[in-house]
Amino acid sequence: MGCGHMGKFHASKLAAESSVDFVGCTDVDLSKSAGLALEYNITDFADFESMHGQVDAVSIAVPTINHFDVASRFLEAGVAVLLEKPISHDIESAENLVTLSESKNVILQIGHSERFNPAFLAIQKGISD
Repeated sequence: MGCGHMGKFHASKLAAESSVDFVGCTDVDLSKSAGLALEYNITDFADFESMHGQVDAVSIAVPTINHFDVASRFLEAGVAVLLEKPISHDIESAENLVTLSESKNVILQIGHSERFNPAFLAIQKGISD
């Protein structure tokens, strides 16, 4: 969800993963989501609300100010969320997302993908302090 720079990156990773059934995307800029939908042969949802009931998990790459609004709606619906970093624009909404995830027993993961970057993993081995 969200088809800008980071959304395109997420889409390419989802499309390449054989264990993922990449269903669709959406963006407030309809031309962005239409292009991505065409590229990956997926559904171009009109908005994120229309994804409810159609997905088991979402990858959210929207502006940080919208993280709480979008992620909380999916968590409320029991949909697992991978949320691009940072978790939210302020501590209160970040804490509320964590609390909501825990209360609904739904996965909320923040996209700190650089932890898995081969260069980072290699240099980690040489750091002792």
